[in-house]
Amino acid sequence: MDRIFKSKVDWWYHFFMWLIIAACVMVILGQNIAAIIFTFLVTMGVLYTFLNTYYSSKR
Repeated sequence: MDRIFKSKVDWWYHFFMWLIIAACVMVILGQNIAAIIFTFLVTMGVLYTFLNTYYSSKR
């Protein structure tokens, strides 16, 4: 039976996420549609990686 563990997330990844959030706010305030779509896609990729990173151990 495999055991699944959530991976530890380092400080720089949290810092990177805050930078992306700040970029999203700045882009939305600037109302540039292409930049909004780009930052949205980047944010979704980062969140997907953040939420789905794990490792498993075999017994």
